[in-house]
Amino acid sequence: MGGYAPALGEVVVFGGGDTAVDQDATWAWDGTNWSQLVPGGASPPAREQFGTVWDPSSHQFLIFGGISFQSGQVFRDTWKLSGN
Repeated sequence: MGGYAPALGEVVVFGGGDTAVDQDATWAWDGTNWSQLVPGGASPPAREQFGTVWDPSSHQFLIFGGISFQSGQVFRDTWKLSGN
């Protein structure tokens, strides 16, 4: 799941997976190329059924909540990716 991040000029996508495994990768699409974003610190755990939004006031891409496919754990956390 993802959304357009105007400060980056790219579409940001987090997660993915298949019927057995969730992924915790973050990718950006600039209209031509994909590039994997590697946060300088902790990353959100892999999850599904989460929400994403671009916050124009803080210039950050936010990820909220979700569920772990593997364990069933419900996440009630918020993660942010800065726009630089």
